[in-house]
Amino acid sequence: MKNKITKAIQANDIPQARELLIEMMSSRAGNTKTILEISETIASTPGIFDTDDGKTYPVAHEITEEHLAILSEDLRRNFSLPKFRLFTEVHARIVRDPDFNLKSSSSNPESNSEDNKKRRHCRPLLIVGYILMALGIVASIVGICVPVRFLIGLGIGVLMLGLAVTYSAIPR
Repeated sequence: MKNKITKAIQANDIPQARELLIEMMSSRAGNTKTILEISETIASTPGIFDTDDGKTYPVAHEITEEHLAILSEDLRRNFSLPKFRLFTEVHARIVRDPDFNLKSSSSNPESNSEDNKKRRHCRPLLIVGYILMALGIVASIVGICVPVRFLIGLGIGVLMLGLAVTYSAIPR
């Protein structure tokens, strides 16, 4: 694939090089060699990107099949850096996260309600985690200011507990 891109660039066929970059990312997003080839091509080819037309899309974790199809088509018409970054991020997420799927948000209302329940359930834990982190910081600062050094260790422990609670409450 690298040879095809090199030939396209040498022939000054930028549209072909762009199409090959899209194809590489679509078919081999999880391959480190592919990512390096794409990075090298982008770095060595001035003018590979168009000026962005300003069209907005959902963030990568909210992209559906319909959004990805629209993004792919728009990327072929306006090969801009923001669009290609989002396209790359979505394909990398598909490869990296086996639970991530591009199902339409309206096609499976049960899963959406389950996701909303998870988020609502996690919010109190996040609040508790933030409170624990704040208390840990306060205890550490007080421990530094007064001669009771025990508070520094206690504060760091409470801060770490708050971090653990917050991390476990983040929906995945």
